[in-house]
Amino acid sequence: MKLSLLLPCCITRLFEENLKNRDKRKNCILWIGGLGCLFLIIVCALLKEMFPFSIGCSIKNIENHIKQLCSGVNEDELEVGIDEHKIFNLCLELCESSTSQDLSCHLFHSSKEAVFTLNRESKIIVKSISYQEEIQEEEDDIDNSTYYSDVNVSTLEDFEHWVAVYTKSFMNIGYYIDTKKILEENEIYRISKESSNRRQEFWDLIQDQEFLTSLLFQEFGLFPKILGYCKNFYAVEYFKPLTENVLKPYDLQWRERIYKALDIVHYVGLLNTVWSETLHLCDVKPDHFGWHLEAGHVVFLDMDAVLTESHLMKTMEYTVSCADDDDCSYFDCQGRCNRQTSKCYSKRVNTNLQVVCDKIFLGNADGYFNLYGLLDSHEVNDQLQDALELCRINKGMTTDVMIDVLYQASNRLSY
Repeated sequence: MKLSLLLPCCITRLFEENLKNRDKRKNCILWIGGLGCLFLIIVCALLKEMFPFSIGCSIKNIENHIKQLCSGVNEDELEVGIDEHKIFNLCLELCESSTSQDLSCHLFHSSKEAVFTLNRESKIIVKSISYQEEIQEEEDDIDNSTYYSDVNVSTLEDFEHWVAVYTKSFMNIGYYIDTKKILEENEIYRISKESSNRRQEFWDLIQDQEFLTSLLFQEFGLFPKILGYCKNFYAVEYFKPLTENVLKPYDLQWRERIYKALDIVHYVGLLNTVWSETLHLCDVKPDHFGWHLEAGHVVFLDMDAVLTESHLMKTMEYTVSCADDDDCSYFDCQGRCNRQTSKCYSKRVNTNLQVVCDKIFLGNADGYFNLYGLLDSHEVNDQLQDALELCRINKGMTTDVMIDVLYQASNRLSY
């Protein structure tokens, strides 16, 4: 088959002329090979950024992690929690019966050794942390402390002290942290069952940002609830994500899209009021919002980049130097650089709502290409479209205004 049948004529002629000459043919092949490799690299990078779940995911790798875990679990740990309180026992779930038929794994969670769904009587998400995690530079800078992994928690008093110290540093707050309240009210770590090994295991978990964020804000229902842990593994509630593939169109009717959008905006409003200061979502993606299968409420699923106001400001403040605004930004939480001093202002220049309107509702995706927006549809009315565009660029847009516009859009629907 002639090449001209496959390519536009102008490109075809260029290739055919080059292919007739031996040297040019060699150069042409090298260029094609180089461009092909570059294309593959770009595609792989985009897949890693955009796909949240199991593409090429290895169940065997997950099984090896579980096998390694269970080899160190003793009988006492299998009994912990099996009492009148019916505390969830993750060691028992993972080590007492085969899990191979109940697993579906998640890919691209660089801060975790493994993340997977365990589907038994009900679905749960299981995550494992590394015992040798690198502590982020900003965490060391914020309280100018030594490497936390060197801390000795051999006694209960030391354990409670260091949990309080680390939590205060993590939250960047000045007041006293009631460690016993954090540990016992959540029933995740019960002092009545504590031992030196359990102290060390829980101390390792405390240093994981997702685990600690869930633990500290558990009473507010903002994030998946921690159900239990087993050494360096812990389990949280399962929530159905808004989408499992951000490159596919939403399989939702327009009415459902508006209701999902209302849930998200209500949730963003809670982040401004439920705590003593705003909680910032610095890595907003469609698959990071999830809904409870029965109760129906929405939570944020990825806590690796959820920061309190004070923590975010401190992160910006401790940036060594900046040349532009990007140097002062923490993912979606945009900062601003003072070019005269090469220092970051201690201020976020956009809001949670702006990012949600831009990335979730309109489908903009950090300059790669546009994704499918939840509210990007031919069914959107002019009032809602104008509000979304204003929300995207205007820091002054409020959740109350967006909720009102969305309610008006829902009232126009014919039933």
